[in-house]
Amino acid sequence: MNVGRNRCDNRCVAYKYALDSVPSIHTSLNMPDWDSPAETVRDNVYLTTTLHVCCGCAIWEYITQLRYEWDVFRGSGQYRWTIWVYSNCRLSMLISLLLSIATAEGWSKNHCTALYATAMAISYVSIGLASLLIVLRVVAVWDKRLCIVITSYIIWLSGAVLNFRGRPDGFSIHANSMHLSDVTLLRASYNATLGACTPYNTSKFLPNSWRQRLVSSVSSTARELYG
Repeated sequence: MNVGRNRCDNRCVAYKYALDSVPSIHTSLNMPDWDSPAETVRDNVYLTTTLHVCCGCAIWEYITQLRYEWDVFRGSGQYRWTIWVYSNCRLSMLISLLLSIATAEGWSKNHCTALYATAMAISYVSIGLASLLIVLRVVAVWDKRLCIVITSYIIWLSGAVLNFRGRPDGFSIHANSMHLSDVTLLRASYNATLGACTPYNTSKFLPNSWRQRLVSSVSSTARELYG
């Protein structure tokens, strides 16, 4: 009995020590000051680097696959109307990344709003066309079954409508993003500290709610499961 009690006491002491050490672990992990100028500059450097990497991958992909499009357009390859969706998706993605780099690098100090809004609008076009390519693949994989065709296009059209306008209460298809129609509300200015175009008053057009994440996850999962 004494041995068992001693083991229990030792175990309780170990648990108590572990619980007491938890606050010290959390307090040692100090969160950065997100509003400090140094942190803002560092975040902007990371963002710009990521954009350059993504744009480099997009340029490489566009150049390596350009031969296929060229063969189709000059008549040596088999023509399908989906080539227009494919080509415009790749081109809009590349243009949106290039414009995003232009805003991050501050290439235009006097036209930041126009540059930023154009980059956002074209990125929405790229997302919509990419989603349509997924739908077309789903339809092809399922051998154009009527129920699959109807369901796939309903999902895509619902996503396109919500992505374009959404609902007045901030119901959006993409989490932490604006509606396409809200691009007209976007305002940006040149930030001399960052050397980049940055938007301001984003709380007016950047909705952020759990409903956005729910709808975005359900829509994306549905398209992937069908494929």
